[in-house]
Amino acid sequence: MPCLDGHTAARAARTPVPRAPPVPETRNLLDTAERALPPDGGTVINTARAPIVDTEALIRECGTGRLNAWRE
Repeated sequence: MPCLDGHTAARAARTPVPRAPPVPETRNLLDTAERALPPDGGTVINTARAPIVDTEALIRECGTGRLNAWRE
């Protein structure tokens, strides 16, 4: 299996599970632009316990009914 960049992986994943260390470069790594990539009905699972997911933007996206989310 080839190694995919983040954008390609997000488009291919119905359920992206971002994992990254909490460093300045990963803050909001999964933001509104990235969340637009999973297909409708997709679920974002944030188990990193780090600010790599823009939580407020994710809540807004879930409010439209297009995505679901789970955070540990």
